[in-house]
Order: sequence, then structure tokens, then C-alpha cells
Amino acid sequence: MTPAGPARVLEIICCSLEDAIAARDGGADRLELCAHLDLQGLTPPLDLVEQIVRAVAVPVRVMIRLNDRFTATESELSAMERQVAAFAALPLDGLIFGLHDNTGRLDFAAMDRVLRHAPAQWGWTLHRAFDFAAGDAAEKLDAVTRHGRADRILSADSWRLAPPPGLQFDFRFIAGGGLDATNLHNYLDSPCREFHFGRAARRTPDPLAPVDARRVGELRKILDRRL
Repeated sequence: MTPAGPARVLEIICCSLEDAIAARDGGADRLELCAHLDLQGLTPPLDLVEQIVRAVAVPVRVMIRLNDRFTATESELSAMERQVAAFAALPLDGLIFGLHDNTGRLDFAAMDRVLRHAPAQWGWTLHRAFDFAAGDAAEKLDAVTRHGRADRILSADSWRLAPPPGLQFDFRFIAGGGLDATNLHNYLDSPCREFHFGRAARRTPDPLAPVDARRVGELRKILDRRL
């Protein structure tokens, strides 16, 4: 018998308490909390996050984003700092965010301004700002590795990559972007062990539709195959 490998992690995007309960009931391992999934996710209200972490015993990471771009004005950046400071007293698993500078490259100085308000034990998922940033993937991976703060990168394709020469990754990839129950089997033999779902976990493909515990359960069963 082949020894069991590490469990695969199922992460579900949730925009309401009902979403979070359905994701939990379907077998989610971690929740991404956001508002406006139709805009690829914005920062959710503090009171909603408080409700969910009280009601649902699943690790929670919160999106920090104020617009549908990957850049922030000075006032938006200050607002993001205040948002993280307001969340800091909650028992979160971490944050999800990423920023570009005016050249389109990953802006670690701006991201550090936001991260300095987060408790040291929180993780940080660098979301698909990574995919859309200027520069080739190896260059970006080198920069993230040297920065040393992110413990996850959410990516549609870079999860396939090996570390740049001379470097070891200190983070894990989360595969995300277009995954669903029909194509997920193509990922099961990859080294990636974490998988992210938005529309595929909902009752319909509409990003504003509620999370469906049955669909989450189907994804859970696929991920648990051949472990």
C-alpha cells in the first residue's frame, strides 16, 4: 500500500456567515473572508468577521483590499492600515492581500506598512497580485522569498514552479483561479497541496450566489482521493 501523503487543504471564499457555515459543513479547512466577490474580493466588514470567527471553528484569513485594482492611493493605504489594526484583536489565521507600485511590480514597502499592524503569529497569503505583477515568475518568486514574510502565494499557475537556484521556498502555494469539480483531478498528482475555490463552491456560477455545502463536499471528496 502506498503511504498516505500530506492532506490536501480546501480553502473556500466566503462573503457571509451563511457562506462560512456552509463551507464548514462541506468540509472546508480554511476560509477566505471578503466582500464583493464580483470585484475579486474587497475587505469585509469588521462585524461580519467577528460573527464568523465566533460561530465557525475553521481557520479564517481576511482579504484586505479597497478597490478592484492591485494599487492603492496614499489614503487607501492608510485605510488598509487601519483595517488591519481593527482586525488585530480577532483570532484570525491571517491576511490575504497584495499591492503593486506604479510600475506594476510587487510593492513590498507598501505591503510592509500594512503588515506591521498584523500580529506576528498571523500568516499572510500574497494573492493573485503576484500573478499580475510585472516581471517573470522566477524573479517574483526570488523577491517574495527574500522578503520572507508571506507563508502562502495564491496563484493560477506559479504553483507548478520549483524554487529559483540557490533558494528554498519558505511558503506554500495555493492553486486558485478557474478550479472546479471538473478539472480538479488534473491537479491531484501535482506537488501542490492547497486549493482555493470561489464560484465552484457556490450554488450557481454567479459570484454573488451563496456557498453550497453540497458542492463544497464534492470538492472535499475529490481532494481526499488517493491520499
